[in-house]
Amino acid sequence: MNKKILEALLSFLLFGSGATGLMMIWVLIAEYKVDDWIVWPPVLLTVSIVMFFLSWSILNFIKRKNREE
Repeated sequence: MNKKILEALLSFLLFGSGATGLMMIWVLIAEYKVDDWIVWPPVLLTVSIVMFFLSWSILNFIKRKNREE
């Protein structure tokens, strides 16, 4: 896979997971009640945090590897 495409995908995942995580924190703090959550907000928050750190670490690894070349 092309490095630029991979960097773009990881940046998108980084932004998306960060935004989703912030929204879920807001939902949990505000105790926003919705009867039909498809996925429970703490689960979404956990998945967002994991995706954020995974994409951030892979993106940093790629950037570090590019500096060495």
